[in-house]
Formats: sequence, structure tokens, C-alpha cells
Amino acid sequence: MGKVKKSIVGVLAACAIAVSCTAGGLAAFAEGQGSLWRAGKGTSVADSDELGGSAYVTGFVDGGNWAYYGEKVKLDGLTVSMKIGDLLAATTGLGGIGFGLAASPDEAGRPLANANAFNAFLWKEPYENQARVAMGSDHQYQANQITYANVEMTERLAPAGDGTFVCDITQDKSVSVSVQFMYVPASSVWSAIVTTLDDTHVFAAQGKTATVYFENRWADSVIDQEGKCWIVTAGMAVGGSGSAADGYFRVEEGEGGGWTYEEPEEVPEDGEWTVTTGSPYTEYDIQSGMSHLRDIRNFNDTVAYDYKVKLDGLKVTMKLSERTLTANFIGFGLAKNHTDCPMALGEAGARKSFNAIFWIEQSYVGVGGNNGWDNSPGTTALLFGYDHNYAHDRITYPTQDLTPEDATQLPQTSGAYAYNISTSQNRTPTVSLEFHKVSDSVWSVTVELVEGDVASGMEKTVTYYFDAQYANSVLDEEGLCYIVAEGNAGDIYMKVEDDAVRDYNDGPLATSETAAQEFEAAVRAISDPASYLVSMEKRDAFIASIENLRPNGKIAYNVRLAQIDALYQEEKTQLIVKATLDAECDKADAALDVLDVDASVTQENLAAADAAMKAALALSADMKNMLTEENWALFEETYAEFEYRYSVATVTLWVKVLEDMVAGFASSENIGIDIANAKEYRLAYEGSETQTIVNGLREEEKTAFEQRLAAVTAELDQAYEENGEAVKGGYLDILEDSLKADLTVRENLDSAKAYYDRMEEVIEITEDDGELYTRYNAAYELLEEALESYIAAQIDAINRSLDANITSLNEFDLLRADYEAIDLSYSYEENADNEAAYEALTEKMKSNVLYDFVRNGGMESDVTITEDGLYFEQKEWIPARLDYNKDFDIEQGIEIKIRLDEIAYYNANDYANNLCINFHAVPGMDRKTCEGFSIFLWFYGATTEVDIYNNSDNSLKVGNISTPDDGETVTIKVWRELYKDPIRGEEYMAWMFSVNEWTGSLSDDAITTIGDDGTEHTVDGLLDHCYLGIATYMDRRDKPNRYTLLSVNDIVFGTNPGGSEEPGDDEVTGVSIAASSESVAVGSSVTVTASVTPADATVGTVIWYINGVKAEADGMVLDFTPENEGSYTIRCEIDGVASNEIVINAVQAPDDGGNGLLIGILCGVGGLIVIAGVVAFVLIRRKKAGK
Repeated sequence: MGKVKKSIVGVLAACAIAVSCTAGGLAAFAEGQGSLWRAGKGTSVADSDELGGSAYVTGFVDGGNWAYYGEKVKLDGLTVSMKIGDLLAATTGLGGIGFGLAASPDEAGRPLANANAFNAFLWKEPYENQARVAMGSDHQYQANQITYANVEMTERLAPAGDGTFVCDITQDKSVSVSVQFMYVPASSVWSAIVTTLDDTHVFAAQGKTATVYFENRWADSVIDQEGKCWIVTAGMAVGGSGSAADGYFRVEEGEGGGWTYEEPEEVPEDGEWTVTTGSPYTEYDIQSGMSHLRDIRNFNDTVAYDYKVKLDGLKVTMKLSERTLTANFIGFGLAKNHTDCPMALGEAGARKSFNAIFWIEQSYVGVGGNNGWDNSPGTTALLFGYDHNYAHDRITYPTQDLTPEDATQLPQTSGAYAYNISTSQNRTPTVSLEFHKVSDSVWSVTVELVEGDVASGMEKTVTYYFDAQYANSVLDEEGLCYIVAEGNAGDIYMKVEDDAVRDYNDGPLATSETAAQEFEAAVRAISDPASYLVSMEKRDAFIASIENLRPNGKIAYNVRLAQIDALYQEEKTQLIVKATLDAECDKADAALDVLDVDASVTQENLAAADAAMKAALALSADMKNMLTEENWALFEETYAEFEYRYSVATVTLWVKVLEDMVAGFASSENIGIDIANAKEYRLAYEGSETQTIVNGLREEEKTAFEQRLAAVTAELDQAYEENGEAVKGGYLDILEDSLKADLTVRENLDSAKAYYDRMEEVIEITEDDGELYTRYNAAYELLEEALESYIAAQIDAINRSLDANITSLNEFDLLRADYEAIDLSYSYEENADNEAAYEALTEKMKSNVLYDFVRNGGMESDVTITEDGLYFEQKEWIPARLDYNKDFDIEQGIEIKIRLDEIAYYNANDYANNLCINFHAVPGMDRKTCEGFSIFLWFYGATTEVDIYNNSDNSLKVGNISTPDDGETVTIKVWRELYKDPIRGEEYMAWMFSVNEWTGSLSDDAITTIGDDGTEHTVDGLLDHCYLGIATYMDRRDKPNRYTLLSVNDIVFGTNPGGSEEPGDDEVTGVSIAASSESVAVGSSVTVTASVTPADATVGTVIWYINGVKAEADGMVLDFTPENEGSYTIRCEIDGVASNEIVINAVQAPDDGGNGLLIGILCGVGGLIVIAGVVAFVLIRRKKAGK
């Protein structure tokens, strides 16, 4: 079973004698530490007096479950004690318990999942009659050990566990040990003091206490600024009876060695490598010029170089990192595409791609399994193959004729070769590989050990040869390909150099280097303002050159820019730098002085001050690295005062505009409009940016503004009361002008509607207003008609699109968005025709086969309707899925038929691939967030494993079917029935399952489980509502799984499933309509006639539509008499076949009042004023009768 598959399956184990404790709170415990610990996934915690008072934890299964100490603890001085429990001791074979340091007490912090921090595992019987304490970056006892025997860290303890604790368990398997952590400030490392407790026996050659050392990074990765982290426990029982592992744990804080927090150095993100799969990250090491690719820890993690490279002459340099894990692999492969996974497992000859892979502390030893490859502490092999597997044949040879060297020479396996490096002292060797085309059939790769030590018998520089097929398969017509880093060993440094990079180094990079040197020389030569200006010119030239660099070059030379800028801080130079900035600030100060005079506060002067301030600010940004901290703080203080003075001027201008508007009433030629403008301007102040600025002013300026505002507001209110009728007329003028725009355009219609709504808020026009009232009603009727017509047009447009035979979910989702945008309340009055049309459209939408299908969680593929069903592709990880949000009755049964058109690949040890059918009680919800279960099909070569999971990833039932071939169908059924248990002899309602030839059942008790947080998870909600989802979990995503959903119960999704007859000769296949005229006067008639193809077809149902609404007609002929002017869209549908559309324009003599009003400072129909962030529209309307 695939590793990834196992990682998503949590098997719940509970101990009857344990008391559960959830993360939500404390349970009642006796003396001991039980109350201080929390149960995580699948575990239970109880109190115990073992180890002097501890927590007893059970439920550890396969390392997937965990528990944790209830609060973060200080690592320096901490002691963690642990003892193997009776359940684990009673099992036969390998098993163990342990703990890890963690940044979080959850799945990510579980010791088996967290490979970035110190872990200590107490293993029972890795070898007969032995227990071992393994300390590494994860739980393994044969790999990834991170401890050293001496504080200088020159004697690294071997992966096999030599030097760690080895205990004698011939008498007692319940081993107990403690691990105490102490920081060693003198050496900046951590120590771990391991001590056996109680009656635990050690072998004669070993004492009861030993001290080992490990690097800061294994603690820094999880501790916070207070030096605290979480303690998370895990365990497993691998062999024997399979009982869940158990153990005792105790945590004690103590006096430490003196650890203090140090701010980590900021490292820039690499700009030339991109993570294409998984969750690695990248950094750029400026000093070495190498890209640091981090946390490549899963088999599917890939990081790709962003530039295509020319293979002939390519040089790739790789350096192992201190964080690289042992017994794992990492390296690069040549790839055709940026997103390829060149190291994916394959059969010999099936994959035609060259890969260079470090196998950390694995080498050819000449004997043993894996074709002679085995754990080899102190030696790392660089392999060349068609995938990453060290057991597969290699593809390189010592000579151009591609023949193996003598069988007595090493290293080799089946005539294939590797380059062995000694890593016993230097664990971070650097190797370069240079490729050259030897002939059309042969390439060479020259390996050079740039830094480090070769293994015995190896030369520092070796040239190998390989068949051209491993290059040609990825090269384009220009001889270019991609480079993709991949592996599971953690970190690696990479540097790429091809002809393009060499040209870049000799060109743009060399130009920047010259510019940097000239800039630095100019700064060092500053002696007066003139030479300062010269340095700034050189600086500008340097900055301009940086723009031509590749991303990592920009990173490096921007750092160089900051370093040279710092030279400006030398005392003599600083005086000149500060004087330059002071001169620019003086200009801004002078511009703001103008605004201190009330009469000079104008928009123009405000803009001038703003420009002067921005100039000073821009210069300061350039000079920030040049100024001392003291001078920079002085500038920030000065500029803050500039901003305050500018704010005062801004609100002053705002109130001056209002004062000018009110003062203009005395000479106004259109007093109503002017008052309306001023009123809207004043109303817009409340909640505006201007008001926010005022609230932040100092008390003196704030009081002065508020007094001015109160005075001018009083004048405005008086004028408003004295000129009521004129104000009404002004608002109405604007509304009428807005209605002259094209009201089929939503923006125009929204604007007119907003004007009308605003009128309703601010004025009231009644019958007593005479002509104003008549104009108001006419405007309202015109607006209402336009709103209703717009809604009708929306409905009609969607109807027409549906009639045009939608064939994909992409297309339907666009229509769905348009449908959801329809708002019948957009018009002011109810419209029976629109309501009926909308109701009919809703039914039409729902009847479409795509209506209930929704892509969620990032699913990218379209879903297309074919003759057989719904075709789609999936390669994204769960929770990406296709949801079918139709409510099914699961008690009556659900049958799903899905054709496997093409399975991308079959499960291997390294790469998982499955199809997942979700049954969930809430539509659109992820399978883990609501009641439900999932059926997984894990595709293997001969058989496919059927797994049923609940929503907390507990496996409930497992079965097998024959793996369907591409193009074959899987039939999945779920139902409820009365079931007679053949073992217990009981009858009960059971959940029944079948997948092709496999069947299974689960009782209600069996399908109910306890989740990670201790909450009971049932599937009872499925009895009320059941919705479906289809998903895929793929480790490799270079190629998708391809499916066709054929049917669910009696719903068949294909347009012609299984193939059916073509339409008969007498059936309608086409419809066209034509009108007697394209325009008609209001009140007159036009005739529209329909014709069918074939001409002698039998005609059944004929339906006519005008603007999307059914119309009365006499069969194939429609006589239409418009009552209002406007455009009318007409179409016909005969026996479900839609016609073309025609547009009839109804016209009448225009009735233009000739108002054409342009009002005051308003621009066009929509008046707009913007002062200090306040936007004011003038919108006017009147009351409609009866409203």
C-alpha cells in the first residue's frame, strides 16, 4: 500500500481502562501527570504513578496517532521520561514509543510527520533482546540520526544507532529512560543526556548515562522566542499481535544551560527556481551564488529551474546541505516540461530521462540485497539512472561504446555505475556535472568533486557516457530542456550554468558589477555637493543596470546597493547627504507656508504642496540607506509635521468650497440646482474621509473647523427651506436627463435608478406641485418600464443560451452566474410576465443535466457532455472535487456508474493514485467537514483496493476488485437493508456497499467513530440528505485521471448513451423566422412567419416568445402590435427546436422637452464633486401618487 495512502488513514484505537481527555479541557484525574496531558488523534490519557507520577497513554497505532503535553515547555533544562507500557511489552517483534519537539500539538507536530526537529524514540527489539534509544530528525533507528558523540561535533553517531543507548531486555521489556536537554552556550549547541531509569539493564560495555550533542537547527525549528515548544508523543507496534502501543510519559522543567533568543538572519527567496509540486520552499544564498532548495521531503516534491537550458555544455553544481537526511535521495533530472517529475519510478527503457541522484549514506558494497546497495555510513553515492531507485539499472558507462567495465571493478550493478563520495567528515560535499554531446548516439557527463572527499578507489574527476535517448527524449529542436530537482532527503544547493548563463554573466551581470564598482568609488570620493551629485548619477546608472538582471542577480545587487549606500553614513559624507535632503524638505515647507493663509488655500496650491512633499518623500526613500538612524528619525519627524499641515489645509479647502457654494446663492441663476448641489455636498461629509481627518486634528484646529462648518450649515438649511419648489425642480431636471441615456445599458440604468432613489430620500413631490408632479410621474413610468424590460432581457438571454445546447460546465457556470444575477426586485413594481418567465427559466435551469454539478476545492478541468455521459479529468489533490448537489435517498439506494477512460498510473510504493466517491449530508461540503463517508478505489496493477473511510479518516472497511482496464466501468452501490449477521446471529439495519464484484456491510455502531478531538462522528445525517462528490488523490500530477460519469440511479448523463437512431425524416430539425418589417409604429402591426426544416416535417408544438415571455399566436404566424416604443426580440420554438431571433423596433414621434441642463459645477448628467476624498452626486426625484 502506498505511503501517502497510509498517511491519510488514521486507525482509531481505544483502551477500555483509559480515561479520554480531549483538547478542549481537563478531565478529572488522580495524582500524577495525567491531567497535564492531552489526547490527540486516536489516543487516550490516564493518570499513573509510574516514573514518579506520569501520564499513561494508549492508542498508538502505526505512528499515526499522538498525544501531547498540555502546554508549551521551556526546552533548556527540560527532562522527558518515558517507559514502555505493558501492552507494547507483551507484543512480539519490533515496536516503540517516543516523543518529538514540535511547533504545534497536532498532525504537523506528530514525531513521524515532523522531520525538522529533534525526536527521541525508544525501540523495543529492533534486534533480538535489545531496546535502543534513537535520536534523529524522525523516529527511525537506522537512518536520520542527528547526534554527535562530542561537543565539537566531529564524531557523528552512525545511522544504525551505534553510540546511542542499547538496553538488555532479556529480563524485562518495560524499558524506561529519560532525556534531559541542556544548551551549551560555549559551543552554541544542544546536549541530550540519556539516562536509564528504574531497573532497566544496559549491556556491560555501556554505562547508564550518556551525553550526545545536536545542532541548534533541530531545536530552533520549533522553539519560540521564549525557548518553549510542545512535546508530542507517538508510538507503534509493528510486529506480533498488532496490539496498540502504549507507554508512560513524564515532563519536568529544570535549570537550563543559558539559552537566549537570537533574531534569525533574513534570507531572500530564490527567484529562479519554482516549486511545482508539494510544499518545499526556496532561498537564495548570495554569498555562494547558489539556490538553496529546502524541504524536498516527499516523493512527489519537485522544484523546477525557470529557464530552459542548453544541454550541450551545461554545468550543474550540487551541494548537499547539513539538513539533508540520511538513507534518502535528492538530486535533479532533465525534463521536457517545467512541471514534469523526471525521477518517477519506471521500468527499464520506459522512461527516457537522465537523472543524477544523491543517495545519502547509501553506496554499492558489492554484496547483499538491492543489487549490492545497502546502508553505508560515511559514504554517499551519486547515481545516474532513468529514475531515482538505486536498485534499478544505471544508464552510464565508462567508455563511449557504452559497454560495462570489468565485473571485478567497483562500483557497478549489472554493468551500471555510480560515483561514491566520502561523507564521514564532510557531510556537505559539492559536485559539478558537465554535459557534452559526443555523437548523435552518445552523450558524456563529467563529474567533478569540487569540495569534499572521494570514497576509496574513486578519482575526483570522472567522465561517464550515456545513450542519447536519455537526452533526446527531453530536448526541443534547439537542444533545450528543463532541470527539475526532486527527492525526499530535504535540502540541496543548486547552481546552473549553460551558454545563456555564460552570455548573461559576460553581459548584464558584468555591466552591473562595473557599475557597482564605479558607484562605490564615487561614494568614497565625495568631498563636496558636486561630487555627491556625481555619486548619485553613478548610483542611478547602477540601479538601471540591475533592472537588466535575472531575479537572483537583482537580489544580490540590491543587497550590494544597500551596502554601498551605507558608505554615505560616514561623518563627512553624511553632512552632504543630509543637506541635500534638507533642501528638498525646505521646498515642501515653503509650499505648505502658502497654505497657512486662508485665502491661499486653493486646489492648485494644495496640489503644489502635495507635489513638493512627494518629491521630498521620494528622495528620502532613495537616501534611507544613506542616512544615519538619528538623521532618518529627524526626517520622519519633519515629514509627519508636513502631513499634519497638509491635512489642515485639505479640510480648510473642503469647508471653503461649501462656503463659496452658499455665498453664490445670492446671485444664482438656478437657485434650486445650486442649493441641491450644496445640500448633497454637505450630506456627503458624514462618514467621509474629510470627517476622519477632522477627528484626528489637534484640538485647536478641530474646534475652528467645526465652528466654520456649523455656521455655513445653518445658512444652507435656511436657504433650503426658503426655496423648496426650486430645489424639487432641480432634482427632477437631473432625473429626466439621466433617462435620455441608453437604458438597455446596466450602468446607465443603475445611474438613473440611483437618482430616483435619492430623490425619494431628500424631497417629496405631490399633486399639489402641479406640473412637477406630472413630469415626475412620467419619469417614473419610463424608468419602471426600462427596469422591467431589462429584467425581461436578462431572462430571455439565458433562455436563448440554454436553447443553444450548452455542452460544458464552463459554459453553464457562466449562465448560472447570469441567472443568479437576476433580481426581480430590481424594478419597483411586480411584473407578472417577468415572474412567470423567471419561474419557467428556473425550471429550465434545474432541468439541465449540469445544474447540480459544481467544481470545488480547486478542481480545474471542465466537465463536458458527450454521447455517453459527463467527461472530466482530475489530477488535483483532495479536497479538489466535482460535487453533485442533488439530494438522494440513500435508504432507497444510490447506484453510480463511472467509466475509467484512462488511469494515469497505478499505485507504487512511492506514488499513490485513487478515485474517491464522497457521500455527505451537506451540499458542497468537503468530506471531512460534515457527516458522511467516502469510498476510495486505490488503483494497483492487477487489483484495486476498495476502502471505506469516515469523515475523520478512519478506515472502516477494506475489499478488493479486479482493476478495470481503461474504458471499463465501475459500478458503486450504497443502500440500507435489514441484514442478518452470520456471526452474531442478529438482524439489524445495515449500510450495504458494492463495487463491481465486491460487497460489504457496516452496522450503525461500526460506522460511528470517535474523531481526532474525541467527538463522536455519526452518519445519521445521510438518512435525511445525501449528496455526492467525486475526487482524486494523486502524488504525481503530470498526467490526469480521465473519467466519464455515465449515470446516477436512473439519471443518465449522455446525449446518446449506447448509441441511438438519428431523428426520423418527418421530425423538425431546424426553424427560421422572418418579419414583414423590421420597424413598426406604436399601435401598428407586423407579421412574423416561421418555417421548418425539412419543409415537409410534421409540426407539433409551436411556442412564440417576445422579450423572453410567451406570446399568443396562430400556429406558425405571429401578429404583433407594440403598445410602447422600444426594441422587441422575437423567437420561436417548434417541437423543442429553437429558431433564429429577429428584433422589431417600435417607434413614435420624439417628445424632447429640450431641457439639456448642465448644472453649476456638475459635469454632464451625473454631477460629481471630489474634495478631500468626499464624492457628492446631485440626484433628484419626486413622489409618485399613492407612494
